[in-house]
Amino acid sequence: TTYYETGHYEKASSFFERTLARCVVDCRPEILLSARKGLGAINFQLGNLEVAEEYFISAYHLAEEKGFA
Repeated sequence: TTYYETGHYEKASSFFERTLARCVVDCRPEILLSARKGLGAINFQLGNLEVAEEYFISAYHLAEEKGFA
């Protein structure tokens, strides 16, 4: 997102977290994958490496499951 690209990590994180919350019931896997990768990138930038790794691994598993990897 533009927020992420301009270093506004709090706003970007809020956007991705809202996306994940909306995806609880149903959403396209591409959207869920993007949100997980985005939250991974934000946490990486903020130095939350363990949290970032969890999001990246989750995104990877989803990508494998849906045939994107």
